[in-house]
Amino acid sequence: MTGEASPADPVVAVAADDAYAIPLAVTVGSAIERLAGGRRLRVFVLDGGLSADSRARLLRSWDPARVTLEWLLPDRGAAEDLPQGGHISPMTYARILLARVLPAEVERILYLDTDVLVRADLCELWSRPLAGHVCLAVQDAAAPYIDADVALPDHAERAAHILTPRPVENYRDLGLDPRAPFLNAGVLLVDMGRWREEEVGPRALRCLAENRRFVRFWDQYALNVVLSGRWGALEPRWNASPYLATYTTWRQGPYPREAFERALADPSIVHFLGPAKPWQLGCRLPFAGEWRACFRRLAWSGPERARFALAARGGRERRRLAKAWRRGGKRLRPALRRLRRSLLRGARRLRAALLGDSPRI
Repeated sequence: MTGEASPADPVVAVAADDAYAIPLAVTVGSAIERLAGGRRLRVFVLDGGLSADSRARLLRSWDPARVTLEWLLPDRGAAEDLPQGGHISPMTYARILLARVLPAEVERILYLDTDVLVRADLCELWSRPLAGHVCLAVQDAAAPYIDADVALPDHAERAAHILTPRPVENYRDLGLDPRAPFLNAGVLLVDMGRWREEEVGPRALRCLAENRRFVRFWDQYALNVVLSGRWGALEPRWNASPYLATYTTWRQGPYPREAFERALADPSIVHFLGPAKPWQLGCRLPFAGEWRACFRRLAWSGPERARFALAARGGRERRRLAKAWRRGGKRLRPALRRLRRSLLRGARRLRAALLGDSPRI
C-alpha cells in the first residue's frame, strides 16, 4: 500500500510469522480503528514467514486509506544461536534487531507485540517526548524490579503477587542497580537515532550470548541489561497485562493508585502476555471479548471467522439459557431449542468454511 504520511502520523513496527497472522491483523486493525480522523499509520511488518494467503488477508483487513504498509525481512540468522524453546522463536528477538532492517531515515518507532489490543489513539503516545531516553516503556507488572527483595522493604507481604522477584539473576555481576525497574518490551517507543548510536542491538546480542544460562525473559533480559538507566517510564495503561488483575489492591503493585486503577479499568493498550490468548476458544481474560469483536469486524475470510462467530453465538445462547433456568418453568424448553438451533447453524457454517465455502458472518 502506498500513501503520503505526515510527521505527526505514528510509525509502527510489528513482527509476526504465519502462526501470528490473525493476532497481527487485530493489533494493526485495532490501532487503525482508534486513530484520530485524518491520521494514518505507517506500519513496518517484519515478516518472519507470512504466507501469500495471510498477506492477502491482512491487506483486505486494513483500510488502505488509513495505513501505509511496508514489508521487511528480519535478520533471522542473527538469532539462530540465541536461547529459544517452546513458544519462543527467532521472531522473539526481532525488536532488538530493528536497526538492521528499518530505513535509515526512520528516527522514531513505536514497536508493538502482536498479542496486543489497541484501545486508544496512538497519536497520543507517539507525540510523547523521549527526554533523552533511548526508549519509553512500561514497568513490568509481574517482574517489577531487578531485585524486588531489595527494592521493596515490605517484599514479604507482596511476594505472593510478584511472579519473578529477580528477573536478572546475575545482576550483581553485571553491575546493575537492584532497585531499578524492569521494563516490559511489549510496547516500546524508541529513539532509533540513539538506539543506533549506542549500538543497542549488537550489545543485546552479545549480552544474550555471554549470559545464556541466566536468560529467563529472552530479549527482554538483554534490553533491561543494556538499557538500565537509559529508558523512561510510561503509564501502565499503555501496556496493561492480565497480570494486573492478580493484585487485589494497588498497594501490592509497583504503580501509583490512579495509574493502577486506570490501567485496570480503561487500558489504552491491552497486552495478552502469557499462555492464555484471546484467539483461543474459552479464553476469559479481561478484554478478550473486545479482541474477538475487533477480529469479527475485519475483512478476514476462512474458517477462523466461523470459529469465532460460533463461539460468540454459543456464548449468547448459553447466557439466555442460564437466565431461563433461573426463572424456571415454561421458559426453559424454548431456550434449549434456541440453543440447539443456534449451535447447529454455527456448526453448518463452520463445516462450510472448512470445506472452502466460507459463509458470510
